[in-house]
Amino acid sequence: MSKTTRTTAEWQEARDHYIPRGVGNGNRNIAKSGKGAEITDIDGNRYIDFAGAIGSLMLLEH
Repeated sequence: MSKTTRTTAEWQEARDHYIPRGVGNGNRNIAKSGKGAEITDIDGNRYIDFAGAIGSLMLLEH
């Protein structure tokens, strides 16, 4: 089985086909890995998570 690598644009196109747009899915990045507050997407771009996984934190607090 061969492994194919898609770009972010290709994943976004597939996502747009199957998942309707809405308020909760505005993030267009496709994460490959993360450690601490740093996230790396499938194109190799690195981002800092300034939201601090607020959705997860809310689950723990309530």
